[in-house]
Amino acid sequence: MKLNNYLLAAALGMSMPSDLNSHSPTENMTLQDKLEDIRKSVSCIRQEVEYVKGNATYPVIMHGTVFVYKIIDGEEYLITNNHVVSETPDTFSPEAGVVLTKQKDLVKLVLSSEDKNTEDDVILERMKGRMSGFNEERKRDVVYDTFMLKVGNPKENLYQSNAYKVDFKFKPRINDSVYVFACRESMGIFLLRGFVSNESYNSNDESDALALDMSTEHGSSGGPVFIEREGQLYLAGHIRKFLESPLLGIATKVGDLVPYWENIIKNDQIKK
Repeated sequence: MKLNNYLLAAALGMSMPSDLNSHSPTENMTLQDKLEDIRKSVSCIRQEVEYVKGNATYPVIMHGTVFVYKIIDGEEYLITNNHVVSETPDTFSPEAGVVLTKQKDLVKLVLSSEDKNTEDDVILERMKGRMSGFNEERKRDVVYDTFMLKVGNPKENLYQSNAYKVDFKFKPRINDSVYVFACRESMGIFLLRGFVSNESYNSNDESDALALDMSTEHGSSGGPVFIEREGQLYLAGHIRKFLESPLLGIATKVGDLVPYWENIIKNDQIKK
């Protein structure tokens, strides 16, 4: 059952976000201008895990989409799905009697799933304290299939788009026009367009979701979802999975995500 946002905030010791003015679209921007601006904040993401034993190596590769949500005092906060950068075990058994040990676990920005150039990779860090045990934050990561990362050292000059509005009280409606930026595997970032077909889809977990009539696929996971209304673009959530029959993209709602993201950032800034 979906928690009321205010009850959720109280349960997790959150204060609801009071200032989201870092996302303030310039009034004279056209829709095209806004979409082109947002595109600069979205990238493909890759998790590279490698297990070894002697000469035996077993690589595990995951790809998805990530976007820069906010930059504060040089700290760059990015959002993707939990299942794209999920915690991996220290050992792995590909077959009976064979146990491999994890040697590498990297998360980085790439141009596409076929990007082999490692010299320009941007290495990302999982937020401190996020991966130690199945605590309340980790539960929320799984329920909402969301995960926050930061750029490691050295810092990169990533781009935060201000071409859309962030409002945790925003309510999607059926037939809303939807835009999604997503990594199409080997082809890089693409703009997808569709509409909301169900604003309260039962996704068989603890939260309801958005069902989007559009062609999402592998690599789209984590892609930011925007709804156009009265000339404005609103962040509506992010892609969490897709269905093949019927062809739908499933997205976590922004009302569940923004209070959670803001609380993570707030706690991280306090620790600095």
